[in-house]
Amino acid sequence: MSTPRFETSVVTVWPYCKYIAKERLKNNITQWHVYEYGPDIELMGAVGELAARRLLGLPEKLHTGHDGGTDFIYKGLRVNVKATHLTPLVNFRHLQWRIINPVNCDIAILVGVDMIIKKARMLGYATREQILKSPVNYKRRYPCHEIQVPELNPNEELINANYLSNRHTVNPGYVRQALYAPVDAGRFVVGAGSHGRRVLTLPR
Repeated sequence: MSTPRFETSVVTVWPYCKYIAKERLKNNITQWHVYEYGPDIELMGAVGELAARRLLGLPEKLHTGHDGGTDFIYKGLRVNVKATHLTPLVNFRHLQWRIINPVNCDIAILVGVDMIIKKARMLGYATREQILKSPVNYKRRYPCHEIQVPELNPNEELINANYLSNRHTVNPGYVRQALYAPVDAGRFVVGAGSHGRRVLTLPR
């Protein structure tokens, strides 16, 4: 059976990810997360980030310290990678963001990780604006914004996001500059969808 386009085996990089996770645990400033979910949460995060890098064609070198909310840059956009368990019911899972945490990225990618057979799948992404406007689940131990997997923007739109609303092709440098320009400078269009889900408005 062929591997889906946005799925990859992580068997060969598992030892590397375990090393990265161990190093990150030494520098972890959010011990509540480790306390609640166990040390494997760092391993899942490292695997998720590496898988996203691979599937986006980026170098597979991971940091070991605090990232400040940005794991890497893709097409000039600051990207944060979130990871969740990859199960047959993964569509019922959510991209989550604690309401007390600032969203210090332009987009967040959710990656599902199968910790048993060691594979990962990029499930979709959300923009900073979408995260901040998403419903808050106050039933969690730590209230957080939540976007269910089927509501995430498709990976293809991120891969093919090469146009502004004026249809001029952009390069990473221009997008980087535009992200800090006034809102009326334009919009970074990554597709069309309900509730304007797939239009990234350039923040001030």
